[in-house]
Amino acid sequence: MNYFPLIMLGVLLVSQLLVAPIAALILIGLYAWRPMLAVAAPFSIGWGATVYVVGRRIAARWLRRHEAELLAALGPRAESER
Repeated sequence: MNYFPLIMLGVLLVSQLLVAPIAALILIGLYAWRPMLAVAAPFSIGWGATVYVVGRRIAARWLRRHEAELLAALGPRAESER
């Protein structure tokens, strides 16, 4: 069974959930209270930096656990065996 479409839908859902707080602040600023736009800009930078750092830590942890497999698959011997 090909799980690729389900994985891509999951990625799309997670990315929309990560953007939702910023979108909510912007919508509040546009339609309800204009000063919220001044709050949304610095919050967006902080939110983006936090998501980046957390994602980098998750990726680094995964890479440490799978480093040997990746080196074996991408090493020079793997090229000659193909």
